[in-house]
Amino acid sequence: ACKHNRYHVCQDTKIFGVDMDGVFANYAIVPAQNAWKNPKDMPPEYATLQEPLGNAVDTVLAGPIAGRSTLITGAGPLGLLGVAVAKASGAYPVIVSEPSEFRRELAKKVGADYVVNPIEEDPVKFVMDVTDGAGVEVFLEFSGAPKALEQGLKATTPGGRVSLLGLFPRDVSVDFNNLIIFKALEVHGITGRHLWETWYTVSTLIQSGKLNLDPVITHKYRGFDEFEEAFELMRAGKTGKVVFFPKE
Repeated sequence: ACKHNRYHVCQDTKIFGVDMDGVFANYAIVPAQNAWKNPKDMPPEYATLQEPLGNAVDTVLAGPIAGRSTLITGAGPLGLLGVAVAKASGAYPVIVSEPSEFRRELAKKVGADYVVNPIEEDPVKFVMDVTDGAGVEVFLEFSGAPKALEQGLKATTPGGRVSLLGLFPRDVSVDFNNLIIFKALEVHGITGRHLWETWYTVSTLIQSGKLNLDPVITHKYRGFDEFEEAFELMRAGKTGKVVFFPKE
């Protein structure tokens, strides 16, 4: 993989928080080439989003997106960033399937054209109604929910594109014959970010002003006195992205 410029899946690539712990320590040792210089006028809260935003960028831009109907399953922080990238890149309509009312509202604020509660409605029927029975051309899976994967595949039009970022809690059974092979779907597994192309894309998108990121950042804290409160809110699914600023 490394010799073919696929550094993000190189066997020797190590990622903090995935392959090793220590990011919450006072100091962390990383190679100098990992340092990324941000423009002076970039808001610090936007700068903190670049790492997860890279995941969303790779998921959304794994294939053509402009002018294509798009389904996003899961409106957690990464899914919300996916909505922002899809809208900035010209996707239409963008449909979001998310059981949390709080997160559905965030998705609308970020720019989703339609939202659906998969607990109360059949999201496949919802998508078919919106697309006049055609199905979506792009399916972006951010939730890691097995049911969402099945629903998304059913809602994707033949010849459509699928990008999978969500990690599933267990082995998933999929009707490959009817939902993927016979529909000629193009499936992408997304892991990490491309080194270093994604970083330049992310930085350019932020500087363009086309990304609607403010609704994604739902909580801001000064210092770490309310650290535990922030984590409890995150565990309860009552946040988008949480940003900590140094005390002045």
